[in-house]
Amino acid sequence: MKKIITLLLIAIMIVTAVSCADSGKPSDTVKQTEQQTKAAQPTEAADTGAATEPAPEQLPDVTVPDAVLTYVPADVYTTKEAAAENGYKEVSKVNLADWFMDKKELDSNFEFIIPAEFEQIEGYVFRIPQGKHVMEIDVFKVKDKAALQSVIALAEKRYEKLKSSDWKLYDDEQGSNAKIIETGKIEAYGDFVIFTLTNDSEISMLRAKKQIHDNPTCSAVEVYKAITSDLTE
Repeated sequence: MKKIITLLLIAIMIVTAVSCADSGKPSDTVKQTEQQTKAAQPTEAADTGAATEPAPEQLPDVTVPDAVLTYVPADVYTTKEAAAENGYKEVSKVNLADWFMDKKELDSNFEFIIPAEFEQIEGYVFRIPQGKHVMEIDVFKVKDKAALQSVIALAEKRYEKLKSSDWKLYDDEQGSNAKIIETGKIEAYGDFVIFTLTNDSEISMLRAKKQIHDNPTCSAVEVYKAITSDLTE
């Protein structure tokens, strides 16, 4: 009899131990819930080490009213390559020093010092009036947008030089210079800084912006040609 009782106790202990072990395991329902939760969680993108391309800049569109501008005799200056391709004049260091420096100075190699900002400029076109006219168009394309503000300052210096020149002494009877000298516009748009001083500087600026909006990778020459689209020379 004692043996039977002992065996029964052992059996009870085994059953109890198995039940306890099973109670520590998650049920199938719990397992399914955990799997669903993990699936719902966002997974982190794998770091491939590749640089993320920045989103292209969205330039505001512009509408250009129909207009025909008038122009005074002028010379068009640009880089050596663009000058050869378009029949313009190649700009020289003495030109740049004369137009954009307070005074012309020579360096240790006896070359004219030009503004340091030109190191950040990829391309440019300058329509410089002949004689004592003040009508002018300047287009700068920067290598990096970080240079835009310094190039704006460069264009502003050029504008101030024009306004402080002796244009009043040589104005015509119609006062053509006086009518436009205070109407100049300087703006940055995309990779460009544009200075327009024409008989309708606003229209000239809108033409530049339209060209850049439609073709953000265009050249300074292409922007200049868009501004002077009604010019016949």
